Amino acid sequence: MLTFTLSHDLKNPLSIVKMGVQYMVEKKDVSAEQQQKWGETLLKGIADIENLVQNAVQLCQSKTYEYAKEPTPMASTIRSLCQEAQLVHNNPNCVFQLGKLHAICGEKSVLYQIFLNVIGNAVKYTSAHQAPQIAIDSVQDENWVTYQVEDNGIGIPSEHLPHVFDLFVRASNATTFDGTGVGLGLVRRIMDRLGGHISLCSELHKGTKVTMVFPRDCR
Repeated sequence: MLTFTLSHDLKNPLSIVKMGVQYMVEKKDVSAEQQQKWGETLLKGIADIENLVQNAVQLCQSKTYEYAKEPTPMASTIRSLCQEAQLVHNNPNCVFQLGKLHAICGEKSVLYQIFLNVIGNAVKYTSAHQAPQIAIDSVQDENWVTYQVEDNGIGIPSEHLPHVFDLFVRASNATTFDGTGVGLGLVRRIMDRLGGHISLCSELHKGTKVTMVFPRDCR
């Protein structure tokens, strides 16, 4: 888990930090407003890196380690991840349709890691579409909070669907995109530790829908 986190999930916040530093270095005349904006972006990127590393180390220290569970608002985190993914995957025209974003019981850094992968995949695999669209919504009942992330990207061939959560496995139509085949496998392992579950349905050339179900009980 530590290796996968360090080799895979740190790339996103590191890319954001790198872009910010490059912007500050290359732009000779940077307004105070832009300095403030990129300064906040850099600090957030560094904080995300610290949280990911801390979470992975804690998990590796003990096989019985349990994530802290507390109601965690998701709206701000998801909106931020959408913007970051647009930059990282060079998909500025991607349109997000955000519905109700319910709070989830779990550690903020862990939930960030889950949605970092799922939203990142959606943005990445819609980047070649002329009109990329991603819908994110959630519903809740007495026991569960269910999130769905649906895109109109390249989709997954039917023969690969049974293996989407296997480590280092990538669909045949995804080879032109950057990736290691680790993200969804890592997410499934985290979801298992949270007592939730993740599923996926997809149709080639039409898109993919990821469903994540989280327990509402924070005890």
